[in-house]
Amino acid sequence: MSGEAYLMGFAKNSIIIGSSAYVAGNAPHTAELEIIPDSAGELVIAPRFDSIDHRTLYGGNALIINVDHGSVNYSVTVNMTGTGTVTSSPAGINCGSTCNVDFAQGTSVTLTADPADGWVFDGWSGACNGPDVICSFTVSKEMSVNAVFTQTSSGSKTTPLNDTGIDWGADFLRKNELCTGQYISAQDCSHGRDATHNDDSDGHAGFSYTKLDSDGNELPSLAASWSCVRDNVTGLIWEVKSPENGLQVLSNTYSWYDPDPNSNGGGRGGEQDGGSCEGSECDTHSYAQAINSLTIPLCGFRDWRMPDRGELRSIIDYGISYPTIDSEYFPYQRNDPVWTGTPDPRSIDTSWVVDFGPGFEGKQPQYKSYQVRLVRNKK
Repeated sequence: MSGEAYLMGFAKNSIIIGSSAYVAGNAPHTAELEIIPDSAGELVIAPRFDSIDHRTLYGGNALIINVDHGSVNYSVTVNMTGTGTVTSSPAGINCGSTCNVDFAQGTSVTLTADPADGWVFDGWSGACNGPDVICSFTVSKEMSVNAVFTQTSSGSKTTPLNDTGIDWGADFLRKNELCTGQYISAQDCSHGRDATHNDDSDGHAGFSYTKLDSDGNELPSLAASWSCVRDNVTGLIWEVKSPENGLQVLSNTYSWYDPDPNSNGGGRGGEQDGGSCEGSECDTHSYAQAINSLTIPLCGFRDWRMPDRGELRSIIDYGISYPTIDSEYFPYQRNDPVWTGTPDPRSIDTSWVVDFGPGFEGKQPQYKSYQVRLVRNKK
């Protein structure tokens, strides 16, 4: 928006002022003008409610002032096909119910798609493009986004999967640097996101991550400090360990404990306070409680929990090892097992771990002491 103010005339020891006319949102407006003395004693003409962006004094008795009249709001509309929900950050859009919201120009908006039971998210088009459940864009005009959900044949809810991270081929016993080798079309590197979305700018191979600050806001990929990581494929948000002393220090270990008989496999719940840690009792249940009780919520949330076996496996990168995880986004991961929240259904005293050294999974007695990495659902 811009406007023009005109100096109407001069009188002895006085100035006659008109008004500024401008257009905002396709409607004409006027603003009162006032005379303000600056630090040098010069008289400056300015609108009463906005900052002056530029002043140019012309010959004669006309003064034209270009004014910045503040931010502009534009509508963002989500059009859904199929059954699911789309929510936004900053909050506002919650579609099905609220699918059209105004955001200020320049706002970075992140949309998250969540399919209903029996449906799978099929992708974005419009202001967002691609198959990931999360997309981001900056509001610059009236914007429209299309979200497509497709019904599954099984009728059960499906969750998007990460690929393996293997973007190299092999010839029998020899690993190649690139996706080349005998029968390459049948090899892992020729399929999935590692083939179609192999872009290391947001994570190794087909992985796609976003760093988040302590309030949960997005950071650039090259940020040197961050508190959490969002997986843009699955939508899950993960905590990041710290090299310093405290509750989230990388050296803390915990025994497995879950007092809820509905989720602990029907056993006694495991081993309380059996690890070695700072900031809480040293078991998995107490650690999650301590994180959710922080004075300043971790990345803005208080719903952190233990990941199940499939969720923790989803961030294993089999294309690298020791550790088998993208250290550019998950630093300070030791080459050791990490507890999942999944108990062993055939033994009431063991639970599943994921070993981020070689990338294996296995079952361990619940009294053993291992690392924990908490997760929260996309919202």
